[in-house]
Amino acid sequence: MQYLERTAQLRAALLQRTDLIDHIRDIFCKHISGNRKGLPWCGEGTLRRVYAIGKCDTPSGTLNLLLKVRNDIDTMSNFDSVAGRIKDNEDLQTGEREELGAFDAYYSFAAGLTDKFGFVDEMARSCFLKEIKRRTGWAEFSILNSVPQTFRLDDDEWPGTSLRVGDLGALPYAQMVLNCNGIYGCLVEGLPPLVKSLNSADMGHDEGTVERGRIIDLGSAHCLLSKLNGRINRETFKHPDYLGLIARGTKYFAPDYRIDL
Repeated sequence: MQYLERTAQLRAALLQRTDLIDHIRDIFCKHISGNRKGLPWCGEGTLRRVYAIGKCDTPSGTLNLLLKVRNDIDTMSNFDSVAGRIKDNEDLQTGEREELGAFDAYYSFAAGLTDKFGFVDEMARSCFLKEIKRRTGWAEFSILNSVPQTFRLDDDEWPGTSLRVGDLGALPYAQMVLNCNGIYGCLVEGLPPLVKSLNSADMGHDEGTVERGRIIDLGSAHCLLSKLNGRINRETFKHPDYLGLIARGTKYFAPDYRIDL
């Protein structure tokens, strides 16, 4: 089963639970308004706050769901920007799609659907190395430069977050995009997980990507795979997408895989 199929499975189950959708909408709307007293907060990071949603039964089993949204009212993500619908605009955001694409890639590897990853072509790797040489120190450059054209996520030479083929419990069972009054959010499986981790996930040179045997954060601030994907060009407002992670993540924003609250 593809990671995107798990998302479709979760969406179908939620559409049968109007009470749970109403509950998610209520929490999301109160978060947006700033009226957060009494909300089921269960953690937060530098950018995002996490709320406990509850259980949802799917054909594969019961999922414990969490809602992830941006912390601050002023920095909440405009859905159209995050979804890539705004072109040639300095407000275009690619980070959320890129991270979803990274999770999709890691799942594909763990599930044995893809054995290697890499730059979309030799020119992409060459452009990436030129780009990072201008903006990184020698220590970081030496790590990034060591990554070949293609690589495996369980290779001893892979310096980023690694995991073993078959360890599907190392990733949240499913993730799903939400659009609440034009603001982006994401549903993700929390703990306890439906599938037990085999504890093969290792951060390598990354930071904060793994917790309790599960990969929890694959943003470009922490994850090598996402860093290899490049940065948005602030002059052209285009992202090179050297590994194709944004193309992967964009699929999760399609109407058949998201819920509009």
